[in-house]
Amino acid sequence: MRFQSDLVDMGRARAKDGGALEPRQEDVDALVEHATAMARDAQRPAYAPSTNPNDQLREDRFERDMARRRTVAEAEEHAEVVLRDVEIERARVPAAGPKPEVPVLLAAGAVLVLALTVTATLRDFMFGEMDDDVLAWGISLFMSLGFGLFIAYGALASQPSHDGAASGSTRGHAVMIGGVVVALALGLWRASAAEGLGDILTAVALTGLEVGVIIVLEWTGKRHEAGVVRWHGRSDARDAVDAAVAAAELDLSRRRVELARLDLAISDHVEYVEDRTFRAVAIDDLAKAATTAVRDGYNAGVAENRGRTRGPRR
Repeated sequence: MRFQSDLVDMGRARAKDGGALEPRQEDVDALVEHATAMARDAQRPAYAPSTNPNDQLREDRFERDMARRRTVAEAEEHAEVVLRDVEIERARVPAAGPKPEVPVLLAAGAVLVLALTVTATLRDFMFGEMDDDVLAWGISLFMSLGFGLFIAYGALASQPSHDGAASGSTRGHAVMIGGVVVALALGLWRASAAEGLGDILTAVALTGLEVGVIIVLEWTGKRHEAGVVRWHGRSDARDAVDAAVAAAELDLSRRRVELARLDLAISDHVEYVEDRTFRAVAIDDLAKAATTAVRDGYNAGVAENRGRTRGPRR
């Protein structure tokens, strides 16, 4: 009981504060007198919901808490089962891993090859009449790099959506077709100035190299696109089970918090009723229990003082 425990603590504190090594009668008398006064002041009517409206309100709240606790306890058990199931499901779903990256080195190599083949053609046929040789080569190189970057970006930069449809697929096909057409046009341009079979074969070889590079870029872009689609599928599946686990954990946490709150309220009510029941006894019995509690606390404090003074035995 809180009433008795408070008296025990008071008696122990009186002995420890006074440093008593033996019970002092004046301390005991003062404590007994104080405990008797507290007992008279602490007496209360018995807990009676049937006759006391305030007690009835408390009892109704207690009954509601008990009923709610049974419901929450069942919900907590269900939440534990749900959490276990979704955790098992998550264990079966592998992590998505890193998202596939665009093959930068391949793209850079393709741009370089296209720049090497196209630059000379542009210099000879488009800027051949320019007097400034350095400027002509510079413009040719700039345009050929732009052509290579355009083809590489169009083939590799398509971004598939979550449903597996690539937003850049049509653009990628158009860029590939356009690149092949440009390569063939450059091949015809070279062949138009051919002076023999060797020049024709060189034009065909350079054009074939350009077409081959464009096709490889397109094929690589499709592989990258398919890899991203598969990654999105794994990522979405993992995100779904992670979200399910998080929701189950949150639900279980909420149930446990509410259950702890109800347990505390129920425990407080039981303690209150016990305290009221104890305080409702006859005043003589209550005073006797109070003086016994304060004497016990005082004697315990004296014993602790002795133990600290004498120290441990060797």
